[in-house]
Amino acid sequence: MRTYALGLLGAFLLFGCASGVEDANVEVSDEEGATAESASALIGTGTATLTFTSTWDTGYCANVTVTNTGANPSNKWHVRLNLFSAKVTANTWGGVLSQYKTSLDILPLASNTSIAPGATANPVPGFCADRPAGTPLPTVQMVTMYYCGMAYRDGDHDGYGAGSQVYTCDSFGYSTTAGDCCDSDVNAFPGQTKYFSKPTACGGFDYNCNSRTGIKGNGPQGCYETAMTCSLSADRSRCIASGPLPQTCNGGFTSYGTASCGEDWYSSSKGCTRACSGASCWCTAWHTGGLGGQQACN
Repeated sequence: MRTYALGLLGAFLLFGCASGVEDANVEVSDEEGATAESASALIGTGTATLTFTSTWDTGYCANVTVTNTGANPSNKWHVRLNLFSAKVTANTWGGVLSQYKTSLDILPLASNTSIAPGATANPVPGFCADRPAGTPLPTVQMVTMYYCGMAYRDGDHDGYGAGSQVYTCDSFGYSTTAGDCCDSDVNAFPGQTKYFSKPTACGGFDYNCNSRTGIKGNGPQGCYETAMTCSLSADRSRCIASGPLPQTCNGGFTSYGTASCGEDWYSSSKGCTRACSGASCWCTAWHTGGLGGQQACN
């Protein structure tokens, strides 16, 4: 961990910015700093506005006004800024700050965790930073507002919950969106468009939770496997194929086999071979296996 001390000019300018509010030193490190909880559906909307209380050739001080624009009181919040090449000094206030490379994460103090709808975080977080000549002023990358509310347990963390709603302030493992038909499989959720050749963790292939099973097309377009018989022509000079041969085969007799979900399928070439022994001739139907795979479904 590395910390950076503010120069005399910066310290003098900071005195008016931070007086009367709770201080919190920043950590500046090469390891990823503190962030909010992982994923959560209990997320509202918010904004963050930067106000530069002082700037000079090699640095600046700024306040970050965090506003809850959602309909629910926040339980906690998280702001991320892009500092470009600037380095935050040890002078921070009104929040828990950590810098990782060019990103500055700001989390609330215990005293400003909750923000009512339309209100702002109090005390207002802020910081000072040293910057190389020509470095842009920071910009807001992300604002996340968490809240307590009714949600569904999301056991596989795919953004969809199952079961009955419960009241929770947990920002991980819950979702306000229901409809997960297999909450122990991250690949199974409403609207899933991918196909799979193995059943879900709950059994079956209903990955998109629509209570139906869709089968993916078997590779290239072509004729499906059809029954075929071969008979010798009247003059015994050739074999004639008969049977329900689709017109799309165009006489090529190439077909693409189908299979049930998870089972192997294959492509094959079919034809009739004439064979003769002395004055006797006959025809034999044949097919050879080709590229294949497992049938995928959802």
